[in-house]
Amino acid sequence: MTEIKRYEDDIASLQEQLSSYSMSAGQADQRKAESDAVRVALGFSADSDDVAPCDLVDAIAALQEQVRAAESNKWKPEFCPVTKRPFFMWIERPGGGMVPTYGGPYDSYTIPVVDSDGEFSCERYDHDEGAWVDDVCLSHRLIDDQMHVLDDAALREIRAQAVEGFAEHIAFYHSDSKSHALDYAARIRAGE
Repeated sequence: MTEIKRYEDDIASLQEQLSSYSMSAGQADQRKAESDAVRVALGFSADSDDVAPCDLVDAIAALQEQVRAAESNKWKPEFCPVTKRPFFMWIERPGGGMVPTYGGPYDSYTIPVVDSDGEFSCERYDHDEGAWVDDVCLSHRLIDDQMHVLDDAALREIRAQAVEGFAEHIAFYHSDSKSHALDYAARIRAGE
């Protein structure tokens, strides 16, 4: 009789453990649908009985490795085109997306971009903190034909040189015009 009592106690204990895992029919259907979707996404048949959880974990790990390999093989400049720092590593940016960083090993930087004022800035990753810490503004400015950063004296000098060049050109046709043009260039330089 004691052996039967021990079995009854074991059965009661197992039923209590199983009751903590019970779920409604709707929850069971949802779990089955999710499981089938994961199996299919990982390349297994939805209804195959020979797929163990470790097979699913291995398939996920293999996909993660493929993603890492693909990201490390992305094209990137070996040196930052602006700062000439060497490539250091790919780092995930807040908000998603992997970016190449340059410099290292303590701090690495993204490739600088030009803002609306024509100044270059980049993001800095602090490897000691393990986080993106701030933006860095570089002391470089992009100057194109739409934006000139020149003081008045420099502009006057450019205009005077243009007038002198014109004076040399017209001297062939009108010798007295050359002296007038050179006088005008001198007045431009003087700021008159």
